[in-house]
Amino acid sequence: MFKRAHVSFEEIIGLYFEDHSIADSILTYVYEIRNKYPESDGKSNYGGWQKSILNLLDQDHPLKKAIKSEFKEYLKYYCVEKPAYLDFTALFCNINPPGSSNVMHHHLVGEFSGTLWIQAEQNSGQLIIMNPFSNRFMNTCVIPSPETRDYNAIHIDPEPNKGVFFNSNLVHYVDINRSQKDRVSIAYNIGIHY
Repeated sequence: MFKRAHVSFEEIIGLYFEDHSIADSILTYVYEIRNKYPESDGKSNYGGWQKSILNLLDQDHPLKKAIKSEFKEYLKYYCVEKPAYLDFTALFCNINPPGSSNVMHHHLVGEFSGTLWIQAEQNSGQLIIMNPFSNRFMNTCVIPSPETRDYNAIHIDPEPNKGVFFNSNLVHYVDINRSQKDRVSIAYNIGIHY
């Protein structure tokens, strides 16, 4: 006889908004890095430019501090209050001109990933995070808005100074930039240990 149901697995997508002064200063920095290192690292960026900045920024850089601060708040949804270790395992910038995109991919399992948009216009390409569950009723994550309700994926519109966190094993991609301006973002992976 059926007596008790278990709570379903869930993936929590965290949205946050950053300090506008950080994004403004980072925009200039990203273009300076591209001028200095014009060859793209490639990875998931198709038709655009991508470069690791993990070792170019010191630990106290305002960008790193701001993302970590927001990430600690996000971790509370997983009931993680004070991990013994929390640091970036990857930090890279993207410049996606009109017509470019980021192909479908995932990151290292056991970490968290995310994006902070520095510059984005309407139609510059949604971040699409695929539902890992084959049965839509197992997926209990919060959908950002009724307009974006899709049981196969979550669609997030990029906006300047808007960020997102999600589990690194989730398959995701960024749609084609159909705007007239570059979409500029900072993407990252964060590892935690108890």
